[in-house]
Amino acid sequence: MLTNASISGLSMYQNGFEEIDISGLTGLYGYINFANCYDMSILLFPTTSANFSEITAYSCKLNGTCDLRGFTGRIDNISFDANKYEYVLLPDSSYPYKIFSFQSNQLKTLDVSNRMFNGAIYIGVNYDLSILTLPDASCNFTQFYAPYTKLHGVYDVSQHWFSGNFDITQTDISSITWDIDKCLGLTSLQIGYTKWDKFLDVSCLSNLTYLSVAGDTYLPGMIFPKDASNLELRLDYTTFLHGTLDLSSMKSISSLTFSGTDVSTIIWPYQNAGILLWAFEARNTQLSGTLDVSEYLCLNGSFEIAGNPRLTKLILPDVSMRGWGGQFDVGSCDFTELDLSKVVKAQYSFNGEGNYRLQNVIWPEVFENQLWYCNWSECSLNQTTVDGLLPKLVDLYTTAGTAWWDLNISLEGGGNAPLTDGSTNADLLALQSLFTGFGRTLTVTYNT
Repeated sequence: MLTNASISGLSMYQNGFEEIDISGLTGLYGYINFANCYDMSILLFPTTSANFSEITAYSCKLNGTCDLRGFTGRIDNISFDANKYEYVLLPDSSYPYKIFSFQSNQLKTLDVSNRMFNGAIYIGVNYDLSILTLPDASCNFTQFYAPYTKLHGVYDVSQHWFSGNFDITQTDISSITWDIDKCLGLTSLQIGYTKWDKFLDVSCLSNLTYLSVAGDTYLPGMIFPKDASNLELRLDYTTFLHGTLDLSSMKSISSLTFSGTDVSTIIWPYQNAGILLWAFEARNTQLSGTLDVSEYLCLNGSFEIAGNPRLTKLILPDVSMRGWGGQFDVGSCDFTELDLSKVVKAQYSFNGEGNYRLQNVIWPEVFENQLWYCNWSECSLNQTTVDGLLPKLVDLYTTAGTAWWDLNISLEGGGNAPLTDGSTNADLLALQSLFTGFGRTLTVTYNT
């Protein structure tokens, strides 16, 4: 049996042991790796002053207390994701962790006050974690990831430095006390669906490329990051936006979502021209009149503005969509005509239902992505528009040679013109033949 023999590393994957005792391997150093040991509920460690680049155990069934106090040397990376640990005991040491990760466990409290950090801490998806005690001494966190926990109240982290990602989404935290000058390296700030109730000023965080306060219904207001470029901004279901959404202090935004707010007007960033619009979601707002996103180079992802009955005109970029595309939903607005000729990468769903006065739609030049839902019911589509949709879809599926999903097409209701020739329409028959050959279900409803 190996005990104090010098061993430069230990790895085990997908073994069937329920308990593993390596406490006798006092000569072990370098690394310890366990992964996908789905039956292992107990792992006993040695007492050693050796240095380790990493100690990890992913996707096992380890539970109770993770006792690491026997490791008194340097450890760079500790990762025990996807286990069932409730508590963690760490050795006293001045060696800073580069990575500390206990995601998706069952932690209740976590005290890391006796350690230093010069890297990332990942403790998200511990739904019962209510207390986190950080070091009193200044640390440098390159990632601070603690979403989906029960952390609550006010957290004072003013002694620490933060860069990279700071994420406390879906917690009960009401505010963070930080030294904003120590946060200038942040590129992602995610504090959505919390109980944040203090005015938020992130005007100096110009390096942010992702900012989310979505679902923060207690947030009284905020100042956006000045001169931020290519920012992805999520403001969905907040209550502090009243009327005008003023983004003019920022250089450019590549993604904007503010569904469920009372925004009626947007003042855009000062240099959006030539930027790809990755996502735009503004469902059920107070937008009115014309929505003009033509300054952007092109759409590059989902575009969803359904439920804006005061919106009467949409001006899209005149360059065809790029990227992967995404859902396109302009339903339940008040459009009378739409030019969708450049929306060539609409994917999954392509919807405009409930535009009761909509008569004329210029369909995409081509469809490059497949759909499962295409709903233009309850409109007033003219004959050319109704008859013009199916040929585009015939071309799509003929070129693809397969259908990944069933497809539901709705053209019925409202004042939509009847499909020419009804059930004997040549394009309808061609599309039905294709889907029969693909072994998929095609459902097409239309006025007769």
